[in-house]
Amino acid sequence: MLASLRQALPSLPIRSSKGDVEAKEEDLVPEEFVQRVLKRKNELNEHLRKNDAALRVHIEDRKKWVSILEKHGCSVLSLKNKVNTHCEFLTVIEYPWSPHEVFSFIRTFEHRTTWDKNVSKHIRVAEICIDKDTDLGSDLTYTRTKPIARGVISARSYLNLRKGYLDDSTGTFVESAVSVEELFDGCPERVDNTQAATMFFGSGGLFEPINGGKGCRISYLTLTDPRGWLPHKVVNKVMPNELARYFKLIRDTIASKKYPFQMIPIKYEVGEETRKEKQDDKI
Repeated sequence: MLASLRQALPSLPIRSSKGDVEAKEEDLVPEEFVQRVLKRKNELNEHLRKNDAALRVHIEDRKKWVSILEKHGCSVLSLKNKVNTHCEFLTVIEYPWSPHEVFSFIRTFEHRTTWDKNVSKHIRVAEICIDKDTDLGSDLTYTRTKPIARGVISARSYLNLRKGYLDDSTGTFVESAVSVEELFDGCPERVDNTQAATMFFGSGGLFEPINGGKGCRISYLTLTDPRGWLPHKVVNKVMPNELARYFKLIRDTIASKKYPFQMIPIKYEVGEETRKEKQDDKI
């Protein structure tokens, strides 16, 4: 069980996103808004529980998905007869590391802007324990991307709530994510000259054990609207290649062993054996 820990950043007053001054890190999310989030922990837990259920339904109904790209050992699937609205893609890839290792790496903030050149900011604004029994890390995060696809899609920023937990009946790790814009009115205006993007309900991924638990199959559902002036048709054409690139990058980065990361501490049963992973274990 993770302890309830408050790690919100202090904030200065909100400035207009149209300003030409680079926003300081502490300006990104106002303290007042962070306090609103923390006061609604029980409600947020219920929202994220529903998000988990929606995530599984989307992913496990494979009959409605069709492969549109096979690249870098990665399959990107789209809905059959999909119309050009927001992005809705399922990415499936297998790694030769356990779900615990892969999940721990993806949940690590340190070095993200170094190994992922498409991200310029990736921070945890607040850490929130909202479910003492299953919580492996619930937090409010801020991520700012750089322009991608040779500048076709300009910088975007996501202010998301995430919940991670372990389904100890299957050994599957689950990440659920949703933008604060889906849950709150009066969300803070972006102060770093980026377009606010949305992560819809049902977003997240399953990290399932394969090969006796030595490998991991990721099934990650991306439900997002980058917003802005670009037509959905253009964004939907660009995103599959970007998703394949990203999940290949994760595989290559873990394999390089250049960026040590801490294993998330858990206690779960595998058959009759109970393992307790220590927080100071490193890969």
